Amino acid sequence: MKKQKECDVCGKLVNVDEWGNGKCNHCGWFQNSDCLKFPKVANPPNFISLNKAKQNHAKGKNFMPSYNEFLNLIERGLEFGFVFNGKKYQISSDTLWQKGSNNCQSFSSMDDVKNAKLEGKLLKNNWKNIKNLEYEC
Repeated sequence: MKKQKECDVCGKLVNVDEWGNGKCNHCGWFQNSDCLKFPKVANPPNFISLNKAKQNHAKGKNFMPSYNEFLNLIERGLEFGFVFNGKKYQISSDTLWQKGSNNCQSFSSMDDVKNAKLEGKLLKNNWKNIKNLEYEC
């Protein structure tokens, strides 16, 4: 028997598992008990905090993190995959590499991560062109 609850962001009904986790088909928010306990912190699989998600939803915005929020998640040790100009990349606190190639950058500090480049331009300046951001395990 499926359980349902109201989405923590948009209030629509969401199918959830026995722990209350599930993705809202209306707004895309992942229900997660940690988000309720810590609404000011981004908790995977979500990229932004619950509080910001509610604000974004009210303004018709998506749940993509800002570049600085993304850096905070990297600093927490999380890894991401994304697409830029049709190419797949993976980034962590110590590397950025283009999947299926030898194109790799190594980082020794968060300052190095902040200077990561995609096709010769800073990731920061390309942030609005990043697609399909997802957590990598």
